[in-house]
Amino acid sequence: MSADHTLDAEVSTAQQLYRALAAGDRAALSTLLHPEFVGHATDGLPLGMGGRHDGPEAMQRDLWWTIGRHYRVEAQPEEFRLLDDGRLFVAGHYRGEGRASGRRLDAAFIHLIAAGEALMLCAKAGVDLRAAFDASV
Repeated sequence: MSADHTLDAEVSTAQQLYRALAAGDRAALSTLLHPEFVGHATDGLPLGMGGRHDGPEAMQRDLWWTIGRHYRVEAQPEEFRLLDDGRLFVAGHYRGEGRASGRRLDAAFIHLIAAGEALMLCAKAGVDLRAAFDASV
């Protein structure tokens, strides 16, 4: 399999994830995420969202749905690269606003996504903490 084909497949899967998150589509997420999925969010995020989330349900409950309750936001990926270790590097921005504050959110992110057998096994996220806090208050 060529590197371009692998990159295209990984990007397609990641884009499906971002669309499912934007739509709050639990069914799509259950087909994309491996049962042993582990998510890592930036430590120190507001609302206790940072740290390790073991399993798809924990990631949804403690990170993604918490984000949805407190922000009107969408992940907008802008750059995709396949790393030497097979993970997908995604850089972009979370754009939206805090639901309570109405303050604009424009936070840079970097996601590292590991996949196997078309299911996401692990995701690590780095987020601009200052932008996240500014929009939440």
